[in-house]
Amino acid sequence: TKMGFNISTFLVILGSIGIAIAFGFQNLIQQIISGIIILLFQYFNLGDLVKVKSDIGFIQDFNLVNTTIITNKGEVIVIPNNSITVDSFMNYTKNDQIYVLLEASLSSNNRINYPELLQLLVQKVRQSTYALDKNEVYAVILDMSGVGTKIGVKVKIASADFFGAYGAIRLI
Repeated sequence: TKMGFNISTFLVILGSIGIAIAFGFQNLIQQIISGIIILLFQYFNLGDLVKVKSDIGFIQDFNLVNTTIITNKGEVIVIPNNSITVDSFMNYTKNDQIYVLLEASLSSNNRINYPELLQLLVQKVRQSTYALDKNEVYAVILDMSGVGTKIGVKVKIASADFFGAYGAIRLI
């Protein structure tokens, strides 16, 4: 108190500022640690096709704080690295071939012969150039509890053809 202020008050203020800065950097530190984990465990390479939560795209850029993907629609999405290490993450490029499940909803207004419909879907999808194993194409009813019926088609495709195959088979 020689200079006109209380040193303990100064230390409390300084300590409060330090705590505020530490909390502010906590998220950044988590991002950097996640970036290091991604590098160490080689989650992906530039150009890989990945899915983070519900976003699917190609890895365009990576740094220790975030990862940038570009979708088939040209959308650029910047994802914090801790989303990759904590949330659901899939690297489609790690395998040359992958299974995809395409879902469609049908209105329940008409009487539908589901066994016939599912068999027809399997036949049509087997004709697709994207279907790698014609014997491993399946069509199933996923849900009939709502207003309509949700069906799904499971097919093996080349991971590099993901967007093309997804769009072409979805049209079927």
